[in-house]
Amino acid sequence: MRSRHLAVICAAVLICVCLIGRSGPADKPAPTTGPGATTAPADKLKAFIRAVADADDPRLAMSAYARGCGIDRNSAALQNAYMERMLKFGLPKIAYHPARMLVRIDPNNGLAWGVVGYMHGKRGELDKAFVATMRSLEKHRDDPSILHNAGQLAAWYDSALNPPKVSDRARRALSQMKKELARKKPYSSAYEEIKSVCARQASLMKQLEKKVSVIEAEVLPVRKAGRELDSQVREINNEIDRCKRTIDELWRELRTGVVHRDVNGRLVSRRHSRRYRDDLYDRINQEEQALARLKSERRRIRSQSNALLVELKDKETRLDQLKRQMRGLKGGADRIFRWDPPAVDGVFTPEAEHFPISTRPAAPRDPETQAEQRLKLARLYLRHKMNDKAVVILKGILEDYPATKAAKEAKVLLAKIKPVE
Repeated sequence: MRSRHLAVICAAVLICVCLIGRSGPADKPAPTTGPGATTAPADKLKAFIRAVADADDPRLAMSAYARGCGIDRNSAALQNAYMERMLKFGLPKIAYHPARMLVRIDPNNGLAWGVVGYMHGKRGELDKAFVATMRSLEKHRDDPSILHNAGQLAAWYDSALNPPKVSDRARRALSQMKKELARKKPYSSAYEEIKSVCARQASLMKQLEKKVSVIEAEVLPVRKAGRELDSQVREINNEIDRCKRTIDELWRELRTGVVHRDVNGRLVSRRHSRRYRDDLYDRINQEEQALARLKSERRRIRSQSNALLVELKDKETRLDQLKRQMRGLKGGADRIFRWDPPAVDGVFTPEAEHFPISTRPAAPRDPETQAEQRLKLARLYLRHKMNDKAVVILKGILEDYPATKAAKEAKVLLAKIKPVE
């Protein structure tokens, strides 16, 4: 029973600590003009939108945004406020969600298209980034970040080794805006930089293609010679098998003699004459010499074949390396890009490396509040008949906070209980 009482008290202590830690500015009673004091959903939504726009901490903005979405998640004003606030916090990945909502709710929102294009670019989806960024420029042509991203994408589109497939609308938009965009420094600088890199890549690609052609031309005769040697080895192997069969047959004949049937139809053997036996020995010797020559020739051809195999493997390894470099040039354009998240009201905020740590100050704990919390704990001990522990806490209140209301009540409680000696 005592252990159960302790568990209840520990839980209560934890709750008290949490309540103290959460007694910051965000948990103050809602003002009469705040989100909690309004009654009409439209007024509540406006209050939450203001809370998102004015939040000095991402967590506060997220909380207000979530409550606003509970009223009307299709509110363009709410989505735009949250997107802009997250961009100002350097969190474009979080701004991507409201940006996607906005391009559906309000397709004319150029900043939202800029965020969508930025995120596609960061993911290496250059064709989607191109389309979204061109949509952004149709309505939002003064953002240096979007202009920079667009300059990179336009240069990639004009110079890519593998021309991308993009929508006709995006191509028309680029064609119509190209002269105007060329006069803007962020666009033209990014365009020229990527264009020069693409030109170097194209030059390197031609060099690699030439090297590949040379090695492929060298590989063909080596492969052909290797196939011819393999064919010769197969023919020699067939001859070796024939020689071995002939030698076996001659030895068998030499051991058994001539086998024939007698007048009764029985198989009988008759020894060869000496001359015939000597002739069999000569034939066996000739076949064994031929077998030795064939094996020697096979070793020679295999040695040539192994040398060709080493040469072929070296050339094919080099060929694979060159082809990998070519594939890297064809698909690695996104690695040379620098992506900038869109600016808000002309202010550019680079993407944060991690989620910002909250800088909100902890709520001050005044003596009255601290004494009251300790008094609540003492009362809890008293309810569970743990007077000794309660007395220790009550005396501590009198010593640490003698001028508080809690100290006066602690003095009254001490007078009613008998301390444990």
